[in-house]
Amino acid sequence: MYLKNEVIIDGKVQKDVKYFSDVINFNLSIITGKYLTPDNVTKKRYTFIKTIYKGEINDKIKDIIKTGNFIRVQGKLDSEQYQSQTGKIVYNKILVIDNVTLLNYDPQFGILTEVM
Repeated sequence: MYLKNEVIIDGKVQKDVKYFSDVINFNLSIITGKYLTPDNVTKKRYTFIKTIYKGEINDKIKDIIKTGNFIRVQGKLDSEQYQSQTGKIVYNKILVIDNVTLLNYDPQFGILTEVM
């Protein structure tokens, strides 16, 4: 069954993970391309997505959603709005996830594999 706005993303958990009683708030770093610097060095381009986990929070989930871990998330795109200090209304895209899986990087093959 096809669900609208449903996404599956592999990424790396960035610092400043915030654990609350019913939600976990963190940023997910995703490689979205490559670019060439003026001195002809190819570098990876990253995108950071504000991510919210609203499922059951237990020790297993806290072990998975830790700074530096590679994870696979499944959820829906949403948006938030707030008023900045200058009075301007700001709209941001966020990812609200339902499912999270821990991944390991395999340097021999250069791929991410699920941890069972």
